[in-house]
Amino acid sequence: MPHGATHTQRDRSEARGRGEAMIRRRPAPRGRAAALLFGGLLGLLTAAPARASAVEVLVGGGREQGPFLSDGEDDITLDQAFLGLEFGGVTSKFSITAPYVRLNRTGLVTFTPEGPAVIGAGGPGRPPWQESDPGAGESGLGDVMVRSQTYVTKSGAGNRPTLTLDVDFKWATADETLGLGTGENDWGGGLDYTQPIGKRLQILGRAFYRFSGSPEGIKLEDRLYLRAGFGVLTAHTAWRFLYETVDPLLKEVPQYDGTGAAIAFVPVEDYKAARGEMVFRNNAGGSVKIWALAGLNDSSPDLGFGMTFASRAL
Repeated sequence: MPHGATHTQRDRSEARGRGEAMIRRRPAPRGRAAALLFGGLLGLLTAAPARASAVEVLVGGGREQGPFLSDGEDDITLDQAFLGLEFGGVTSKFSITAPYVRLNRTGLVTFTPEGPAVIGAGGPGRPPWQESDPGAGESGLGDVMVRSQTYVTKSGAGNRPTLTLDVDFKWATADETLGLGTGENDWGGGLDYTQPIGKRLQILGRAFYRFSGSPEGIKLEDRLYLRAGFGVLTAHTAWRFLYETVDPLLKEVPQYDGTGAAIAFVPVEDYKAARGEMVFRNNAGGSVKIWALAGLNDSSPDLGFGMTFASRAL
């Protein structure tokens, strides 16, 4: 520090140093491998009619937006469109999903399988792994998800519940140098529970624990995702009302001033949201799901909405 530097300058330099120690740049994943995977998914999709009994197709998209912990006048918006293929039968399923994502203001929030995660606060700023300008709009292939679902029990006579064991792997194909992900693989496992009560009512629950991959020089937190609610069924529709919460990816994040300097650290709350879903099921076996959510604190989106089309019941 030069002789005569002010206390404010020293504080900002020390905060910047702590921020860079927390988050260290990692090289971007190979774009060619991601493009080959996405092309392979499209190839499987074109072959699906010949194996319609074995392959289910899901296509959809959505948006989540809000100020999160930023000081900007405009909301941060996270958009994604995805293609998913699902294989399996009555006892288990295997699926792979490839999203295309867009973030209008990078550096403070990034994509995760459980939704947006806060990685910075205040004015424009960026983690050291990001190379694009802070606050820039960026888009590209997101993280590819591979998931296995095994039925422990399935609903039947006597209001028997459906209990599913889920295990997944997140392949870090999103370009972290553009702020679209963390650049690290991770995985998780959990249980999904549906308890029918008569023919019209369901009690719903899900618990999932994700082991987060961490870039060099930083420890990203493992995360517990919890969801609970109920569903109401009619002849062709399902209405679901849910509460969900996720642990933060970082318990504290750098707070940036208008110049992009990290001047302090601020705590991040759990992601918390109330979600509603309406599913319409047609006679051919397909379905359409429309969903919306409202965030319940400043570390969550103000609102979100989206739609999914599926060749099976959702």
